[in-house]
Amino acid sequence: MFRALRDRYTRLVTGPKYTDEQVKSAYGIFRDAGGDIVLDDLCARFHVFGSTFDRDRPAVTQLREGERNVVLYILSRVLIPAGETKAD
Repeated sequence: MFRALRDRYTRLVTGPKYTDEQVKSAYGIFRDAGGDIVLDDLCARFHVFGSTFDRDRPAVTQLREGERNVVLYILSRVLIPAGETKAD
């Protein structure tokens, strides 16, 4: 298992070998019924529609904002129609 994680890390660090079209197509997995369930869970779990602020622990706020940003990025990729980019 460690070898598989190390190999994946190495691939990511050296740069993914996927085309933009392959990546856009892969995000389509979130557009079916199962994907809706996963997106709903991610939104609820990672504070997309709630507060990330923790008055007493700024590091917790930063962590929650990071989690939230990942889900927002996924949503931005899913909500852009196929064949379009943000610049279109």
